[in-house]
Parts: sequence; C-alpha cells; structure tokens
Amino acid sequence: MYKTSPTKPKGRRKAARTERSMRRDSDATLTWVVEFYPELAAWRGFALEWLGGETHGLHQRLQALSTFFERYLILQSLPLDPSVFLAQTTQVPEFHRTACPDSPWGISANNLIHAFLQFVLLRHFSQIGKNDNAVLMQGYHNPVRRMSKAGLPKRGESVYSPLPYGYIDQLRQMLAAGPHFRDWQWAHGALGSKIGHMGASAPDWLDVTEDEIDRDDPDCVWRIRKLSRNYRGGQVLQMWSPVRWVALLVKLILPLRTSQVRVLDSGEADTWRYAAGRWERNSSEIA
Repeated sequence: MYKTSPTKPKGRRKAARTERSMRRDSDATLTWVVEFYPELAAWRGFALEWLGGETHGLHQRLQALSTFFERYLILQSLPLDPSVFLAQTTQVPEFHRTACPDSPWGISANNLIHAFLQFVLLRHFSQIGKNDNAVLMQGYHNPVRRMSKAGLPKRGESVYSPLPYGYIDQLRQMLAAGPHFRDWQWAHGALGSKIGHMGASAPDWLDVTEDEIDRDDPDCVWRIRKLSRNYRGGQVLQMWSPVRWVALLVKLILPLRTSQVRVLDSGEADTWRYAAGRWERNSSEIA
C-alpha cells in the first residue's frame, strides 16, 4: 500500500496562502523564490539588483515580480534561462493577456515588468557604445511591451447585478411596518443585546427623564429597562431614536449615499433659513 500524507485542513491552507501572499508583498529579498522556485535563481539575482536601486513603490514592484515569476514563467512553462527568454528567436505569449488582470493594476504590473526587463537588458545584455552609452546586443529584445491605460474599457455603471426591486420593497415594509414609529417593531430591537441578556447595549435607546417623553404620542417610543437592584435604582427610562432607521428608509426609497442622506435634515437647528427668495434668521427655539 502507498502511504499518503495527511492533507492540511482547508482553513490552514487558506491561512498559508494568505501568509505567503503577505510575505511576498513585503519580502524585498525574495526568499520565497529560493524556497519554492530555486530554478529562478538567475531571475532573482536580476530582480534584487533592480529593487536595490528603487526607493518607492516597492510593494507594487514585488507584486509584479511575483506575477511574472509564478503566473508567467512557471505556469506557462517558459524558458527560465534569461538569455533564452530574452532572445528575439524565442516566442512567448503576451504577458499582460496571459498573467495580468484586465484592470488598471494589470496595466501597472505589465509596465513594471517592462521596466524590469529593460533594466536587465541594459545591465547584462548590452555593450558600451559611442559616448559611453549602453547599446543593446544584437539578438535580444524586451518581449513585454509598455501599455497605456487609455485602452481600458470604461464602465458607465456597476459591474454587479442590481438587487431585485422586490427585495427592496420587502425591506421597506419590514422596516416601516406602520405610519408611526411605535409600529417599527423590528427596528426597535435590531441592534444591541436584548433586555436581560449579556452584550452591548442598543445604541438607539437613550436614557431620558419622565418629563422628556410623551406617552400619548405614537411617535414617541419609550421603555423601562430593568437593571440590577444595586445599579441606578434597578431600572432606567429610555427613549428610542429613529434617526438611523429613517436614514435607512430614505436610502431604500431614493438612490442616495449615506453622506447625502445625512445632510437632508429639516434645518430646524440651522442659524439661517431660506424663505420667500431670501435668507433670514431662523426663529426656531433650537436654532
């Protein structure tokens, strides 16, 4: 019988991939290449030379190198000898189309690898010509062309599928179950722990005094919360604030962002108000 090694649990494999990805993005010495792909030793040496002369954008350069080494050279089974890979007689697939995402980052990664290969060509596959300028040796070229972001497709709307309208209508009915705030039973207990249970207190329930509530107002939602006997007399009077849930209801009715909803207040506390075509002082008691 053949002995099989136990496989790692799924969670451990995911954690290992995450750890490896994080290490590659911050490993300026490319030790992961030595560990996983020792056959890329020559390319690693060139990459260390290239990285040594850079002072910014190190994270992006390391990401681009990881894509070039693993998703391009290794997965596409391309020649690993730099002199063979960079030879004009060697046919290789297009780097961006093969290994990069169709996004602005894909263009950036492509151009970073173009710069890296250009560095390798000028440093190791060039000769000193007239005026002490480096001249590329005959028979070599850069197989990765520099690209422009102008060719990327422009999306005029979200690429995600819209939420069916039936769900939005159902959410509105669940939230605003009646014409008054007392009818919004689901929202009253949506946040925070229930009374008598451990956990964070509900952020929409505020401690008030008896004179601050109106027991006859259907829009005034209040409760008496029981506490321990030795704490604040054993109970506290609280009023429910509907601000958060009214804002959510507005977002379910209108296509607005939260920041836009937050400025759509009644203006009762504003110093100035606009009326009859001109600005005038707000006479409200809370202004």
